[in-house]
Amino acid sequence: MKFFLLQMKINGVKSIDKEIVIDFYNSTLTKKINYEHSHVKAIYGPNGAGKTGIVYAVEIYKNLVFDSNYLIVNNATGNLLNLINQNKKEFSIEMIFARYNDENIIEVVYSHKIQLRIDEDGNAELSSEELHEIKGKTINDSTKYIPIYRVSNGILEYVEENYTRKEELYKTTINLLERQTLTSAFIKTARECKTLDKFSIEMLDVLMFSSMALTTVIQNVDMDNINLNKIMKQVEIIQQKEKAIKNKDIFIQMLQGDKIPFKSSVKVPKSDFKSYNNQVENLTAFIKVFRDDLNEIQIRKEENDNYYECELIMIYKDGRRINEKYESAGIKKLISIYTALCDLNKGKIVFIDEFDANIHDVLFIKLIDYAVNYANGQLIFTTHNLAPMEILQKEKHSIDFLSNDSRLVSWIKNGHYSPVSLYRKGLIEFSPFNIEAFNFLGTFGDDKR
Repeated sequence: MKFFLLQMKINGVKSIDKEIVIDFYNSTLTKKINYEHSHVKAIYGPNGAGKTGIVYAVEIYKNLVFDSNYLIVNNATGNLLNLINQNKKEFSIEMIFARYNDENIIEVVYSHKIQLRIDEDGNAELSSEELHEIKGKTINDSTKYIPIYRVSNGILEYVEENYTRKEELYKTTINLLERQTLTSAFIKTARECKTLDKFSIEMLDVLMFSSMALTTVIQNVDMDNINLNKIMKQVEIIQQKEKAIKNKDIFIQMLQGDKIPFKSSVKVPKSDFKSYNNQVENLTAFIKVFRDDLNEIQIRKEENDNYYECELIMIYKDGRRINEKYESAGIKKLISIYTALCDLNKGKIVFIDEFDANIHDVLFIKLIDYAVNYANGQLIFTTHNLAPMEILQKEKHSIDFLSNDSRLVSWIKNGHYSPVSLYRKGLIEFSPFNIEAFNFLGTFGDDKR
């Protein structure tokens, strides 16, 4: 089961106060999806324009779909209140994605939209959620959107007529849908099913796409660190209902994944330690591409019940032993994005904020070149580095410019001009860099020139 993100619409996150539409593919679809020249996108913009907000929007979406406690926990901590635009006090995201098979034939196209609002007490609540199947040949023709379900103000207003367990779904979601999405609540209902009807399969598609096909790395911190205890609990529930889902093994595999994110200190279940050790060996080979003086990466482990507390020790050929948490910013950045790049290679959809931060320009370009020519998944990243434009200007839907007032412009080939030269000269629409050296005079104290 493969997924490709065709379009994303976001509004009301951090500094973004109007709807941004990000296209990753042509709006008109063909029978087969040809993603070879459309699977890498760079998003540029001045500081504070909202580039990080785009990645945060994806992270919010993924958590809303997968984690039924996400709103409750984040309302308690105030995290969402800091992410949702303070003027709008509303957040919305719409994901349009295609599921395709091994022959690259599109099997189904979905539109999934979620809206949040901040109530009078400063808490985030769900105002609406909609899932549609798109039947037409263009994703922008709303007349071809066939509703699967619709939730408004905490009430399940519509479920497609062919769903045989409609009444039960209404009953089991009463008073829940202001605090969690229908997709996150669906696990509880789906595990009781003895067979999978069309509705169940579609819900499972969305769950798999939103939770597992998407990987995000925000501000150099791996935000795809899925709580292993939570995953194992969900898997245990499903395993107890052996006959509940006929493709249970696939579902469990999608839940578990096969990577443990690298951090300064990580708990690794003893049963997974062999797999983790293999990951570290692969990580070593990756870092050696950048640092040929690296000899090996050792795992320092301490036993703790059914887990090992693990730390990574970098051992260099000159005998130096450096704990990963004391490594250079560049090495730590490479380690933090490694699992995301593994996901990209496996065909997942990966968002990375400030991909270029702490990575040398030459090495950064080589990673982008790899993604364009060899990666199997979809890579969307924010950056200030102009060098990738030289590679991506030959691709499609691969360079976007975000302005300070939340307007997005996509690069379209313009004669012999390059996006680099136009951007530097301030000639990209809505993105003029009309700053000169003398503008800084007087800003650092008493200038006497």
